[in-house]
Amino acid sequence: MALILNIMLITSWYMLIKSILAFAILLGFIWSLFLFTNRRGNRKANAFLAILVISLDLLLLRQLRIHTEYISVFQLFYFLSQSIILIIGPSIYFFISASLYQNQNPENYWKHYGYAIAMLFLMIIAFIYKTYLLKSINLSGLRYLIIGIIAFQLTHLLYYLHKSKKLISDFEQKSNHPTTFQNRINLNWAKNIFRISCFFTALIIGMYLLIISGGYYEMNNSADFLFLLLLSLIIVSIILKSWQKPEAISGIYAPVEKYSTDKLNDQMLIDYGIKLDKFMKDEKIYLNSDLKLNQLADKMNISPHRLSQLINVKIGKSYQHYINAHRVKHFINLVETGQLSSKTITGLAFESGFNSKSAFQRAFKKEMNCTPKEFHQRILKET
Repeated sequence: MALILNIMLITSWYMLIKSILAFAILLGFIWSLFLFTNRRGNRKANAFLAILVISLDLLLLRQLRIHTEYISVFQLFYFLSQSIILIIGPSIYFFISASLYQNQNPENYWKHYGYAIAMLFLMIIAFIYKTYLLKSINLSGLRYLIIGIIAFQLTHLLYYLHKSKKLISDFEQKSNHPTTFQNRINLNWAKNIFRISCFFTALIIGMYLLIISGGYYEMNNSADFLFLLLLSLIIVSIILKSWQKPEAISGIYAPVEKYSTDKLNDQMLIDYGIKLDKFMKDEKIYLNSDLKLNQLADKMNISPHRLSQLINVKIGKSYQHYINAHRVKHFINLVETGQLSSKTITGLAFESGFNSKSAFQRAFKKEMNCTPKEFHQRILKET
């Protein structure tokens, strides 16, 4: 009786896992279809994301041998699926490239997917002549062949991950800190997919190391199911994050141009920018702790709307961030000229235009990426 219960429990657990995998596969194909057919947003980036999700789906599907009478079909599919890893790397790279550099000239995509196509043809030939190959190649030779294929797949994947990381780093450096709504969304979305891709790569490396060492087969179905469940989690994570970021997929929440009704031209931005710099440097108007946007606009003889546009568009900061940056700079100048020898940090903060200690600390940390105390200690060490 206990044996029957154990068998029933194992069977139920097995069917539950199969159901989870089947659900993840179905969800992945539905979402990929949506990405391919969605006419809003960045269609090129969505297409490469769809290819990535389908590729992960196919890795899951090859393990679902639902009907044993179709074993030969699954064997063929298993051979062909060896090219999938070579699709995933370029898809990650092109997705990130299309997300961050939407107007960039298209690359020769076939060149990057060429290895996957070549591997596909090789696997078709290997499947057709598999009986002959198994007879002519000894086990040692077969082991080295498998290791060679695995090494090539991993090298290919890591190479494109490196290229993807470089794309993100270059984008951050060129734009300093992305200021537009869409740029911030695209950068965060690219980073999310890159992190998920790194997790997938770590998972693949772990599985391949187990296969090469023989531990994968010693663990029997446990390792297989663990790998597949984690792969399902990756697919569902991509879908959930896509669902939570509709503005990244469809652009449906991208804001209308904020200053479309009264937009400053390039010359006006330059002229007003010079005027604003003069107020900041000569009059040090930021030292007024109660300074409001409309007060500064009155002194410059322009509308608050245009002043806000000038600071947002030309400088890339909000009004408060811009004013506080000048106050922090003034505070640093006071510290570097030795004012802290007779005054406190809080006292100098108030002299610099801040009206509270907490506001000063937040602004300083945002601007300098350290606390005022840490900055002072650094100055002391340097002197």
